[in-house]
Amino acid sequence: MDRNDTPGPTPSRRNALAEGLRALSDNLGGVLWMLMAVTFFTAGGLVMKHLAQAVPISMIVFFRNWVVLVVLLPILFRNPPQRLRPQRLWVHVLRAVTGVTSFTCLAYSLRELILADAMALSFTTPLWGIVISAIFLGEAVRARRLSATVLGFAGVLFIVRPQVEIDPAMLVALGGAFLATMSMAYLKQLTASEPPILIMITFSLIATVITAAPAVLVWEPPTPAEFGWLIAVGIFALGGQFGMMRAFTHADVSLVLPLDFLRLPLAAVAGIFVFSEIPDQWTIMGAAIIGVASVYVARPEAPRAR
Repeated sequence: MDRNDTPGPTPSRRNALAEGLRALSDNLGGVLWMLMAVTFFTAGGLVMKHLAQAVPISMIVFFRNWVVLVVLLPILFRNPPQRLRPQRLWVHVLRAVTGVTSFTCLAYSLRELILADAMALSFTTPLWGIVISAIFLGEAVRARRLSATVLGFAGVLFIVRPQVEIDPAMLVALGGAFLATMSMAYLKQLTASEPPILIMITFSLIATVITAAPAVLVWEPPTPAEFGWLIAVGIFALGGQFGMMRAFTHADVSLVLPLDFLRLPLAAVAGIFVFSEIPDQWTIMGAAIIGVASVYVARPEAPRAR
């Protein structure tokens, strides 16, 4: 047989190759989007910690929500009113209240704690999700997830170190992670009946309204540099959320979600070089345990989340 007459790949093989290349491209895109989200979230934490030393926390929280609302306003005007009419207003309000309070706790803990401690304790959100599911929703918790949750909170003990005097800011950080989990639970309820753009705009609008009064009560005219950093807090938050959303769209959650925990070592390194904060061995061990346990808890949920 002439070499030129050798049959080429069958259509099924060509389709399989094309699907494989498409999946590889999607996964690579998902990884890159997630790395973008990690970068934005880490940068936002650095800016918040820097600002919190001179600017009242209530002002930081207000600007964070106000900036996002301003960016989303063009989307609001381009959509018909009936599409952006919430069906479950009270759930939106509860999500905004828990989300704003959680962010306030994070800002306070960033001001009072070293960056590595604050970030590590904020990553207990998946562990609180198991607790909420078991206690408030009555869901059965399997042994593997229960053991991972216990391991994760053991990592918390490494950081908090209850055998010595506990820093109240650490409890605030844990409370913020718990409230963030509650906010996510309300978000899960809303996604069943509300379009994503409505959820985003309603949250930003309610959050801006409820944080305006506390910001006015402690208002101090920011310097031009501080005003720029306040705007940056909102931009970094929006960029991080957008990057994470795009990452979940391109690739499986089980692939990209563990990359979010790169924020822990990035925060530790940034704390050393930017704020001269050196985490001790207990923080390093605790953060590593929390990271491993949280990834283990989150991975079984990946197919359902996808």
